[in-house]
Amino acid sequence: MSGSRRHRRGQSMQFQGQGLVEYAIIIVLVALVAILGLLLLSDTATQWLMQTACEVGGIGCGTSNEQITMDFAEEEALQGWMVGDFLGRDRDFWVEDGRLHSDPGAFMLYRNYAGRDYTAIAIEPRLETFRPDVNQGFSVAFRAEDINGRLNGYTFRIYHNVNSGQQAIYFSKVVDGSTIWPALNWSRLPEPFDWRQPGDVRIEVVGNTFTAYINGQQVMQASDDTFESGQAGLVNMGNSDFSFKGFIIDPH
Repeated sequence: MSGSRRHRRGQSMQFQGQGLVEYAIIIVLVALVAILGLLLLSDTATQWLMQTACEVGGIGCGTSNEQITMDFAEEEALQGWMVGDFLGRDRDFWVEDGRLHSDPGAFMLYRNYAGRDYTAIAIEPRLETFRPDVNQGFSVAFRAEDINGRLNGYTFRIYHNVNSGQQAIYFSKVVDGSTIWPALNWSRLPEPFDWRQPGDVRIEVVGNTFTAYINGQQVMQASDDTFESGQAGLVNMGNSDFSFKGFIIDPH
């Protein structure tokens, strides 16, 4: 039996247990050092790390309170935008003649900023093709996100209902691509606004209160606490081809 080595079960398990404890201690120490390092980073370095994580991960996050202004006169203005569809279908968006266009039924979110309180402004929305046989309209989305290609968040919509002939506006929640009824608030579109080319549409989001303005005139207010933060963007209803001159996000 010379040269053989016996291992007692108890001894072997003890050594393994000691190894696990030592590894756990090392991991904890490394984590503590990393946390202390982050705490010692300057605000600029921390902001850079957060922005890099957002861009690599494909998620939106705000890193400053500076206003974000996008003029769709150039294709480069689409950087940072993503497109989805209420039903999870493939959709596209593009710049043509200095305006942002998208396929009907598409939603477009600006992923490089997400926050709680901000103002979102759709600049010069315009219906390109009127169809008298279908409902048409567009929305400004806020505190929104794309989950598996489906929109989740809030929208303010301007639309034309074929059956009633009404031009209406409403705030609503959207969950997994479906608009939740009853709406948070609903009203006919006040005169003299034209739903096909209403003018700049501004949504102010402060706490649980949302206020809509058209060409500077307050037209509606609503409140809800379901979604605490998120991205902002634009939505084309199915059968609609609204285009937009620009878009502004102004963090509060």
